[in-house]
Amino acid sequence: TNSGFDDGSAFGGGLPFSGYSPLQGNHNKCPDENFCKGIKNVLSCPPKNSTGRNGDWISVAVKESSTTNKGVLVPPRRTKLCLRNINKVWHRIKDEKNFKEEFVKVALGESNALMKHYKEKNLNALTAIKYGFSDMGDIIKGTDLIDYQITKNINRALDKILRNETSNDKIKKRVDWWEANKSAFWDAFMCGYKVHIGNKPCPEHDNMDRIPQYLRW
Repeated sequence: TNSGFDDGSAFGGGLPFSGYSPLQGNHNKCPDENFCKGIKNVLSCPPKNSTGRNGDWISVAVKESSTTNKGVLVPPRRTKLCLRNINKVWHRIKDEKNFKEEFVKVALGESNALMKHYKEKNLNALTAIKYGFSDMGDIIKGTDLIDYQITKNINRALDKILRNETSNDKIKKRVDWWEANKSAFWDAFMCGYKVHIGNKPCPEHDNMDRIPQYLRW
């Protein structure tokens, strides 16, 4: 689905993280430099290369692809989301703090890769960042339309941490956890973005993560 935010690109469309808010009062201010410097061991992400806006859209690994989601195509920005950190360490994640730290790394790595891809086109980069942030939200909330090994591993790690017992409890707990922690993930995205905008304030995420994923695609 074309979300209406077409930028001509395939991708449009040490402080402890717990108990620390890098925001200075509202989401228009950039995260504190100490927060950004405290994000360690961020792996580089695959290049955001694409053969074109439509050429890299695929249906592989879409949940219920023969029924409910028949015909749904996944944009390159989702298939190339920078999840290397998580895929390497998911089995060692023991608690919420550790899980949050690892996804903060994902957010900064993704932001760095998008800024490199878009170079000086900050508006296009920001659109892609908002979509990446929202896709991350779907992964954490358990509402992601993709079902492949990396997301299975993430689901195992988070469900174990939150000790979910029923399907309804699982989604609610994960949605609640995302809402409670998403500002830190957005700040990590802004750590990669703010170095390119000078002294301007950092933008808000506009709660784009609350738009159903298939409508953003």
